[in-house]
Amino acid sequence: MSMKKEKRNKLIFGFFIIILMISSTLGFIYSGGDSVKINGYKFMNTDQGWKVWIDEIDSYLYFNYLPDELGYNLDLFDLELGYVKIYNENWDLGGIQRLQAVLLFEGIQTQILNTTYVCTEDILILNNSDSIPVLTKEEKCLYLDGNYIMLTEGVIYKVFGIV
Repeated sequence: MSMKKEKRNKLIFGFFIIILMISSTLGFIYSGGDSVKINGYKFMNTDQGWKVWIDEIDSYLYFNYLPDELGYNLDLFDLELGYVKIYNENWDLGGIQRLQAVLLFEGIQTQILNTTYVCTEDILILNNSDSIPVLTKEEKCLYLDGNYIMLTEGVIYKVFGIV
């Protein structure tokens, strides 16, 4: 093999390696990584959970579950209420505060009841368990029973129009 031909082959191989490196880098950058688009919202998987940009609050929110992982229907949850009393059977205080903040964003005032409740006015009854959430309505009471993180995230999705 001549010296000229050997030099040309090395040059071609060098260009091939450079093109391969550039294309793989661009592919990695523009592949979107671990993201999902749901109803026009782009959810990105991060170490803190699923991150999604919410225009109404001009910020990102983080979720443990995607909307299609919730496994329950929020149609019974009436966001037209102006004031809601919450009877907490065993929810985590952080979960209640997150729910209250979202309801307040919607203009719904809340009050936590520490006494027994009577189902004669709009009351949310919260019961935390490991099960998939179930919403039931009796008279004016709305029972939210199940995993409180799923329930809270479902309400947030509904408030911001994601579901």
